[in-house]
Amino acid sequence: MKALYVLSLTLWSLLASAAHVLAQQVMLQGFYWDFPKPPQGRTWADTLRLKSAALSQAGFTHVWYPPFAGNGAYSGGYDPRDLYIGTDNTVTNAGTKLQLKAMVDEMTAQGMTPVADMVYNHRDGGAPETNPAVKDYMTTYVSGNSASCGFKRPFPSDRVQMVLPIGGSTGLGAGTYTIQMRSKGNIFNGAQYMFYATTNVIGGSRWSPVNSSVVDLTTDPADPYTVELGRNYLTKINSNGDVDTYTFVLTASQFTAAGDRVFLQAINYNSEYSDHLPISITYDADGSGPIAPVERANYLDPFGSGYKLEFQTYTDFTAMPSGQGALNWDGFRPNFDGNSLAGWSQTTCLGPEYSMQSLDYFYDYDHNRPSTRTALVDWTAWAYDYLQSKGLRLDAVKHFEPEFVAHMIQQMIARGKTPNLVVGEWYAENLDEMKGWVDAVQASLASKGVSNVNVKVFDFSLRAALKGALDRNESPRQVIFTGLKNGKGMSGFNIVTFLNNHDFREEGNVSYNSALVNKNRNLAYAYLLTNNQLGVPLVFYPDYYGYPAPNTVYNGTTVGYGWHPQQAADRAGHKTEIDRLIQVLKTYINGSQSVAYLNHYGGLGNGPGAPNNFINGSDYTKLLLYQLSGTGAVGGKDVIVAINFGSSRMQVDHAIAIQNGITQGTTFTDILGNSAFPTAVVDGNSRIYIDLPAKSYSVWVRGTNPVIALPVTLVNFRAKAGLDKVQLSWRASDETTFKAYTVQRSLDAHTFTDRQTVLPKGTTSGPADYEAIDALSDDASRQRSGTFYYRLKLTDLDGSTTYSKIEAVTIDPQALYLSVTPNPVHDTIHGEVSTPDDAAIDLTLTDATGRAVRRQSLSARKGQNPFDLAIHAQPAGTYLLRASDGVRQVTERILVQ
Repeated sequence: MKALYVLSLTLWSLLASAAHVLAQQVMLQGFYWDFPKPPQGRTWADTLRLKSAALSQAGFTHVWYPPFAGNGAYSGGYDPRDLYIGTDNTVTNAGTKLQLKAMVDEMTAQGMTPVADMVYNHRDGGAPETNPAVKDYMTTYVSGNSASCGFKRPFPSDRVQMVLPIGGSTGLGAGTYTIQMRSKGNIFNGAQYMFYATTNVIGGSRWSPVNSSVVDLTTDPADPYTVELGRNYLTKINSNGDVDTYTFVLTASQFTAAGDRVFLQAINYNSEYSDHLPISITYDADGSGPIAPVERANYLDPFGSGYKLEFQTYTDFTAMPSGQGALNWDGFRPNFDGNSLAGWSQTTCLGPEYSMQSLDYFYDYDHNRPSTRTALVDWTAWAYDYLQSKGLRLDAVKHFEPEFVAHMIQQMIARGKTPNLVVGEWYAENLDEMKGWVDAVQASLASKGVSNVNVKVFDFSLRAALKGALDRNESPRQVIFTGLKNGKGMSGFNIVTFLNNHDFREEGNVSYNSALVNKNRNLAYAYLLTNNQLGVPLVFYPDYYGYPAPNTVYNGTTVGYGWHPQQAADRAGHKTEIDRLIQVLKTYINGSQSVAYLNHYGGLGNGPGAPNNFINGSDYTKLLLYQLSGTGAVGGKDVIVAINFGSSRMQVDHAIAIQNGITQGTTFTDILGNSAFPTAVVDGNSRIYIDLPAKSYSVWVRGTNPVIALPVTLVNFRAKAGLDKVQLSWRASDETTFKAYTVQRSLDAHTFTDRQTVLPKGTTSGPADYEAIDALSDDASRQRSGTFYYRLKLTDLDGSTTYSKIEAVTIDPQALYLSVTPNPVHDTIHGEVSTPDDAAIDLTLTDATGRAVRRQSLSARKGQNPFDLAIHAQPAGTYLLRASDGVRQVTERILVQ
């Protein structure tokens, strides 16, 4: 036997830091990067809507759905245009606006919070407009260092076009134009760019030229270059002070004489952005040359009367289909400082790439502008109300000020719309940066008098450690010391943990942290879902339901999925395991106030520092072993979790924390059944024996008979209208730990009231069938007609609840109603016909071919009329029973057994 280590509660108390109880929240990221879109024949909103009841039953509390304001049905969603989607039938990447509404309504009805993906950093797809701030920025500021603003990054040339008004009263028309371009700061030698000139009559753009062939001028020493309108010309900045001169002849047929524009685009090609700029534009009307140069672009005086060149950006969002969310250039970076429109005094600068001041993809908001703040807060309030999105996922928070997040939250609270989850994406593994963002937001909230909101951040560092353990064979024990909780001492209330998400799309090297976790993802979820101290766990949709196969064809479109797991076996989802782990969390772990890492190494200053009687050469470094205290836990019992990341069987006698009355002889039960023995007993040296297969895990709960309180499995639920009543029926299984069904009714599908309670039959295998009648005549409101909404509230013995899907029924007092119970039937159909007046009713039973096999007449009175229809000798199968009074008819499908 190797040296033994006896652990005590005092010894392990240092591991708990500040004890706290984390809310029982579990989130699903309900999409992946290239989920199929409506043009590919899929409606993702329906996918999530139809899964909502099962997700709620599994224990998910929040569902993060795709960003809804993207620029078109093919969009990934992160290029928002019309923030409010548009008309009801506008198609987004996940479906129409109404389909999104149905999705979030169903999530809410199932007791879950929809989490909206809010893109607060940028916007895309506006109409072109003259932008004086961008003109000021491009003509005034030289790239390089500046005491007032630091590094000045060139304005992205793919987001601006320069415009020269011609025709009309401008004095410019047909003739020869000469344009001189150069680097404003003389510091971008070798930067390539594509020059393109056109008019409204000619059309096209640098990305879609009228003449598709490109002229390469990068090696042509000739200058000036004679260019053709509507064609791309590739050139480059050659040296300091280098000037490129372009000349073209504009004919009368190439522009509108009453008023037109010459559009100039000079867009970087295969290089970083440079600060190329027209420094001179001259015009020769008759070809003889001007007596003196006619300056149209005096860059030394860009706001003078002689400067004719306009700078346009695609930032006009004042005419969106929805009629809401209007903004123009004044709401975006760069911007003036409010005291001057032409004083060369911007306060919003463009800094290095990936900084808060960069414009990496689209047009970044200026969050200090009142118009921007109002537009974004109004949008958030709309998502909260219309899309019921009381959870907010904030995209790319490193690109805008933390103070804006605090402002948005404070304004939402002032409107009575407090989000129940706010999580920011700071895409980096630097713990100080992530913690710094949370601290900055919380400090700003405190300064605004807000103290009841815990802003969260995704823990990319912990995710990277799990990636290393699973895909790079690194020690899983490193996860103990990484991450925001253990690495920086942050509260789990401020953290969302995860393993994969839509941004991990590296294809070239699956070992990189930018690639998704390929192998044995269930081991990581075992850790994230059983260690409640780490934060709110997030489950990735494909990790739960499985990954599509490579080169899947959707409606004729092939989607490669090259970033998905390489092996088919690794594409399988882990739904069953994750469901069980969530139930372990809900039943025993939630609320636990501390965790003891039983096989950590170094850094914590206590606990075992060497293997503890490992057997058969087990690799100690591949074991992750920890103990959740029963103090504060919903189950009131200590829980021990062992995860074997190794490729061989793990066998070990290992010391545990002696706390909460644990002594020699205390029994722990393996509630998942993955280990070699169903129980583990604490020996005289404070150890238990653990025997786990390779790449496996299990959970031991103190006691001899703990079980996972799996919720009841609801097979189906139906509501059927009658003349003055509604018949509810459902089938369920697995009612071992189930308490009761509650029938609930609503008039608006949002506010439900209890109608009656039905006790379970306690089935453990096979189905149990139930029926209940909601008699409208007993309703104090005396409402007898209209649309009614029903659902079941399912309550477990532990008090947890889930909800069935919602069934809608419409009652017309002048209609005919037919019901059959029980169904399936055997020898005789026992039914009831309800009619609004006296009538002769014909009953007809037809088989699957449509052939009538039974007929019967019924002299019915106004109201309910029971009947029996003998069907003995009829073979088993599906039949259709029709009741008709000659004017109205109603049918019911019958299953004969």
